[in-house]
Amino acid sequence: MGIETREPSQAIFQAEYRGLVEGVLTLLAVPYGETSYDTPYPNGERFMPGSFRKAVQVSKGKKQPPWLLFRNHEHGQAIGRALKAEDTAEGLLIDFRLSTQHREALQAEITEGLLPGASVGFRAVQDRRGSDGAREIVEAAFLEASLTPMGAYAGAGTIGLRAPSPIQVDLEAYRLPAPPVIDLAGRIRL
Repeated sequence: MGIETREPSQAIFQAEYRGLVEGVLTLLAVPYGETSYDTPYPNGERFMPGSFRKAVQVSKGKKQPPWLLFRNHEHGQAIGRALKAEDTAEGLLIDFRLSTQHREALQAEITEGLLPGASVGFRAVQDRRGSDGAREIVEAAFLEASLTPMGAYAGAGTIGLRAPSPIQVDLEAYRLPAPPVIDLAGRIRL
């Protein structure tokens, strides 16, 4: 089983929206360990845990260009910019700040289920063949992400869209004590 390098590629995933608060969209951009057959590889393709670890570390450097979010890989206009990326056990999580110009429309489309997918542009730095013949991405460079109507990985499906909930305060805990009752008929001592 040899190690191969590949040219830039794209992979399409369903997005996992973990929150849309003040224009911040968190999505599971790449699920780890799941095989997709919606690729040019007949035995499928999967990203191995940690395959974006280096890319996340590099993105924290000051000289690295920002990670951008597009719609359907239309690179003429970005719709968001990454605030942070995290390589987790489940996959690559990215928080994107949506552009103010597109925020309302995107929130409506996401809420209505019109953009449930995410597609990632990447370059395979290192890959191999798995025991089942699937292409396994061991290390990948992140190029960009896009919101899409359809994704290739069912395990990264939309699990919810959470807006900030109103703050609920138990006012009983903050009530002032009752004012004292003063009996004006009684004697007053000074």
